[in-house]
Amino acid sequence: MFRNLGIAVVFALVASACSCGKTEPTPPITSVALSQPADGATLTMRDDVANDVEGLQVNVRGSATGFAAGATAALALDGTETGQSIGLTDGSFSFAAVTIPAGAHVVAVTVGDGAVTNQASASVVFDDSPLPDSIEIAAPLGGTLNAKADLDPEQEALQTDVSVNSVMLTGGTVRLCLAAEGFVGNGDCKQAQGQVLGEPAALSTSGTTTFVGVTLPEGDLALTAEYEAENGEVLLSQTVPLVVDTIAPTLEFVSPRSGEMVGAQAFDVVLQTDAEANQRVTIESSTKPGEPFYDNVGADGSAVVFVSLEPGVQELTASLTDKAGNPATASIQLTVDLAGCLVELTAPPTGAHFYFNLANTTAAEGSLRTYTLSGSTENCAGGTVRVTKTVDSVSAELGSVIAAEDGSFSFVAALADGENNATLNVKVEGGLAPNDGVTLVYTADFTPPVISFAAPAEGQLITQQTTPVKLGTEGLEEGAAVVIESPEQTVTSHVTAGGEVVTVLSLALGPQTLTASASDRAGNPASRSIGVTVDVQGCDVEVSEPGLNAVFNLANAIVDDSVSP
Repeated sequence: MFRNLGIAVVFALVASACSCGKTEPTPPITSVALSQPADGATLTMRDDVANDVEGLQVNVRGSATGFAAGATAALALDGTETGQSIGLTDGSFSFAAVTIPAGAHVVAVTVGDGAVTNQASASVVFDDSPLPDSIEIAAPLGGTLNAKADLDPEQEALQTDVSVNSVMLTGGTVRLCLAAEGFVGNGDCKQAQGQVLGEPAALSTSGTTTFVGVTLPEGDLALTAEYEAENGEVLLSQTVPLVVDTIAPTLEFVSPRSGEMVGAQAFDVVLQTDAEANQRVTIESSTKPGEPFYDNVGADGSAVVFVSLEPGVQELTASLTDKAGNPATASIQLTVDLAGCLVELTAPPTGAHFYFNLANTTAAEGSLRTYTLSGSTENCAGGTVRVTKTVDSVSAELGSVIAAEDGSFSFVAALADGENNATLNVKVEGGLAPNDGVTLVYTADFTPPVISFAAPAEGQLITQQTTPVKLGTEGLEEGAAVVIESPEQTVTSHVTAGGEVVTVLSLALGPQTLTASASDRAGNPASRSIGVTVDVQGCDVEVSEPGLNAVFNLANAIVDDSVSP
């Protein structure tokens, strides 16, 4: 019986100690860090945050993570709790005005939430060597204040906080003094140059007196903090030089302008700014983000930035900062179109040698004649259409017109007779680098050719129905076709090198008109007509006496001795 009871007890003990497959929860990972004072720091009375309390007082601050809600932080100095305990606020803690004795010490903060604890510590040394009374402007420290330092850009001038640190001082007041061109304050300062800026403030017992929202004008300034003791005596002052520059520099694109089309991928972009010389200008394209192009501002305020862009529509953004650090940006939209201003001539048609003649031109001043060129342009509606004529390798611009909004244009070109194998070139300039345009090779011939009949002659009687015809010509090119017509036949013959035409023509009987016609290479016509008569029988004669087969004898004849047989 007792043996069995002993076994039962053992089993019960084993069972109570067995985890029976259960997994213990993993404790949370926690951390504690001290941000103030820093580990290894040497503290002096300059770090004092309570001038009205004897000795050195510092703030102890830090953060903690991984703890449950309701966690608290406890402060200890050299391993002894000070009795100060506070709850965490958004994972951070702050112990105000902790007294640190002279010498070396360890400041520790322990954070716990009832389940876990963790600790952070910092070793510090308090050097209590006497320090001279001092006052200094801690912020701003001097230098240049730009727009980024402005607490209220909506207000005129710069708005900023001014912090003044004091050491070994108690009671009294601190006033700010400002020396600046044109500045008028609340009367003259007692010790410093300039005038009182704003209202004085009582010296803060924390060692830092802060003036909130101080207005500082643009330009070169001298900012001074004066300390006045309770007896009205100004004991200390400190001045910092400042430059206030919150005005952003100007920046604009000179070339190209927004909306323009550019006919090249690589070109110079010209900008103008009032920023100081040697400031860097950056240009970036929306089609090549992260690949900026650079140049520095010249003495004249210009910057020429060489860019290499992708074809198509894009935005160029230029940016720079002046020496004060104020930024400026400018943007334009442009299109890179490698085709340039495309030009098409609809009259006259291009692609072949064109001849201007009497029929397709209009008489003008003197011997000149005119032709109205017409065409259209793509990409450069509203652009300038320039027409150039080249004759015998000598070029001259005939003039220019503005293309309509739909791209169409017309231009009246003046031409002179005899311009042979000359060219007319039409280009359009409309914000793009001009391309070669379109070129027309032409000849201007305003002299009509001449045809004359050498044989037969005007009014000639011809006794054969087939007769040779010979023509003379002037102004007809060798090989030109000449059409010769009679009522009986039409033939075509060609001009020889000597300017003649020779052929054979069938004629009708009786009176008729022969016509020769031709056109020169330019299309100028020529025609000549003559009248001839064809009679192949000659003059008919009828003898009525004597009759047919008559015999002449002495009886029927008259003897005339004066007539020789």
